[in-house]
Amino acid sequence: MMVMAHGFNQVLHNTTDTEQALKKLSAGQMGNYLLPPTFNTSFVGPAGPMLFDQNGDSMAAYVYNDFFLL
Repeated sequence: MMVMAHGFNQVLHNTTDTEQALKKLSAGQMGNYLLPPTFNTSFVGPAGPMLFDQNGDSMAAYVYNDFFLL
């Protein structure tokens, strides 16, 4: 959730008319600005830095290594 919040905040700060951008965001019309690299905002989550490639896949190699089945 924090990654999305930081990404949306970054998009809004890069626009000239914040009110219009909020209206477009709520209407789902900002798709061309919401690409995976937009959400690379230096946010550090429980598994480390949250970084995404062009496909939206996490670039942290150890995402699932801390879950063990007994």
